[in-house]
Parts: sequence; structure tokens; C-alpha cells
Amino acid sequence: ERAAANRDLPSQRIRHDGAAMNLTIDKSDLDALSASIAGTSRKIEREVKTVVNRVAKKIATEAARSLGKVLPLKIKTLKKIVKQKSKATPNKMQAHVNIGKGYPIPLRMFKPTEIARGVTVKMQRGVSRQVIRDAFILQQYGGHVYKRVGPSSRPISKQFGPAPGDFFKE
Repeated sequence: ERAAANRDLPSQRIRHDGAAMNLTIDKSDLDALSASIAGTSRKIEREVKTVVNRVAKKIATEAARSLGKVLPLKIKTLKKIVKQKSKATPNKMQAHVNIGKGYPIPLRMFKPTEIARGVTVKMQRGVSRQVIRDAFILQQYGGHVYKRVGPSSRPISKQFGPAPGDFFKE
């Protein structure tokens, strides 16, 4: 029975909109499948829901890995940025995966090193370290990179790197 059910699974449609991915299975395909296997429709709906959620989770992991090829950050950090926003239910066979497009990452995550001219950071893999002139690292504030805004000693502003969604193309 299980082998027959796997062959007759409805076609999965994956739609990609910029930084969000949607996986949708039509209810009509699911109804046709459950009609062909009488008496087990609840089990099938539950299993298809589980499959959709697992695929969404794998998509989130793959998106984090593809970002990891560009950004020199740990996958653990990138997985916090790529999130599964909603899960599939038996009534709604959709799951949404979003990438935090508009939230820049603090420069502290890019292994900053203080030098005489300022601070160097490694922003991308395969690209040499970039110098941020007149910047400095304050260990008492979590090792973040700061830069003076005005001519006096205050105020200072925290420096940020790129937003991860800017690097996600596919």
C-alpha cells in the first residue's frame, strides 16, 4: 500500500519569490489521492502535512548553507536568519520559509581585528579583509565595532555589515 501511495503522490509545486519560498500542494490533488485509497484519508493528510513541513525545513537548511558559501559566518548563525514562518496543517498544505532580508548583521560576527587605521573585517568568502577607517572595538559592549559620529568623543554608532537577504539570489 505504501509503495502505491508514494507513486500516486500529488505533484509538489515550489514557488520562489525573492527571499521567500512557498511549497504548495493543491487540495484537489490530495482529494483525488485520498479517494483512490479509501479509509486512510486522515493518515494520508497527516503524512503529506509532515512531508511538506520536512521539505520546508530542508529548504531553510539549504538556504542557510548557500548563504554560508558567500558569508563567512557559522551555519548556526545563518539558521537563525532563515526561518520557517508557518507550517502546513491538514487544512492548509502550505509552509513558508523566510530569509531575514532587511536585518543587517553586526560587524562583530565578521571576526573584526583592530589595527592602527581602524578595524578590518572579513565580509565575504573569497574577498580580502576590508578596512573600516577610524573604527574601534569595545570589549565592554560585547566586542561590537563602533565609529565616532561627530568630532567629539561622543556620540558613537554601532557598525553593521550586509543584510543576508542581499546575497540570496536563488
